[in-house]
Amino acid sequence: MKLTNFLKKYFNLEILSDIVWSNPEINEKYDKIKNEIKFAKLSYACLIVFVCSISFASLFNLNSLGSFGKSLVFIGQILSFFVFCFDYCAHLITYRFKVTSPLKIKYSLLFFPISFIGILLLLCVFSSVHALSLIGVNMDGKGFFGVLKGLNILKIFRIFLVFKLIAPFRIIINVFEKQRKLLTYIFLFIIILIILFGLIIWNNELEYVNQLRENFLDDNVKSQNNTIFIFANKEFANKEAAIEAAKNSADYQAIGAGYIDNFIDAIYFSTITLTTIGYGDFSPHAPISKALVSVMALLGLAIIAIPSGIIAGSFLTDIQSHLQNKKPSKLFGRKNKEEPKEENKEIQIKEKEEQKND
Repeated sequence: MKLTNFLKKYFNLEILSDIVWSNPEINEKYDKIKNEIKFAKLSYACLIVFVCSISFASLFNLNSLGSFGKSLVFIGQILSFFVFCFDYCAHLITYRFKVTSPLKIKYSLLFFPISFIGILLLLCVFSSVHALSLIGVNMDGKGFFGVLKGLNILKIFRIFLVFKLIAPFRIIINVFEKQRKLLTYIFLFIIILIILFGLIIWNNELEYVNQLRENFLDDNVKSQNNTIFIFANKEFANKEAAIEAAKNSADYQAIGAGYIDNFIDAIYFSTITLTTIGYGDFSPHAPISKALVSVMALLGLAIIAIPSGIIAGSFLTDIQSHLQNKKPSKLFGRKNKEEPKEENKEIQIKEKEEQKND
């Protein structure tokens, strides 16, 4: 009966929002049950971290775990499915308590599904459907479950949201939120550069490879013509045969090895070059490509350092303000206690001097 009365009196959507959303602040209206809300918030955070950790086990080779290990992963995935279903619904119905825009408050059920956290939580729900593959349910082959299995990695971001309850992690996340617009513009600029350089390098490398292949075929045909006496009526047939033979040779096939010959490889190469990583699995061959790679490396040193500097500077500023907000309260408290003592001493000295004069 006490639990029922407690739930009727205190449990509402506003309290639920304080529990499921990973914010340390609690509504002042519920100061009387602040400790209970903190306990519920901590318990819910531990539950989220627990089910996320279980889900990560599905990313390993399940055949090596045996039947018992598969059963544990299956149970964990089923548990995480229901937990994340509740997590999504709880955030959906309490979203209006965490936004300030009147339009978003009014249409919170429409705005939440397209928000970052709404999309993230929905993907967390979908990733748990991977458990069906462990009981032999076939849904369009292994590719479907492979995609769902890969989505489990997104639960790392859900854990990051839980870590907002811890001050240092909260400061880091707040830095990204504060600098969101600036970082978005920078990353958009970087993406445009990556695509632009990737397309140019891809085009130049293809032209260079095609030119090398044409030169190889010409040289091969010339060598055939120099060694074999060709009659006028057989020249065309012999030339075509020589070209086909050259195309099937190992030397001709080896010409394109290690070259960028598709868009995905071009984007990959331009990304690792602009970030100055450079794994070495691809290298430029065309003269124009080599010049562009040099420019990209110099741009990468300048551009990629900008987001790092912004994040580091904002983080240090927030850390200092966080520490200063803690220290003054203690210092002022000490001063307020010490100052009255000094004033009392001065008053006592003055009173003694007056008594002596009298």
